[in-house]
Amino acid sequence: MATMLNVIHDSQNEFYRSPVGAAPTESNVILRLRVDTDEKVTSVKVRLWQDRVGESMYVMEPVLEGKYYETSVKMPELGTLLLYYFIISVGVRELFYCNNDDRLGGNGF
Repeated sequence: MATMLNVIHDSQNEFYRSPVGAAPTESNVILRLRVDTDEKVTSVKVRLWQDRVGESMYVMEPVLEGKYYETSVKMPELGTLLLYYFIISVGVRELFYCNNDDRLGGNGF
């Protein structure tokens, strides 16, 4: 039996990323991810990459009846480009959700 899995993060939709676009230094950005599955989700994390600094990992907490996960990310004190993707642990599998092929934001895959 195939398992159902539907994951959504739209970086250009304020519900999934607030604020959308460039964020002021030292402000907080809220990230949300929808994970709809018939399997048990054991964890959801977002991996953030900052040039010349490296990786940071944030645990996302379940909200809105457990189909959405959310975290707050503090922006660095100096402006820079930040890249991120999500790591979803379902059963014994780790699944990755990232930017689309165009790398222009919006819905990922």
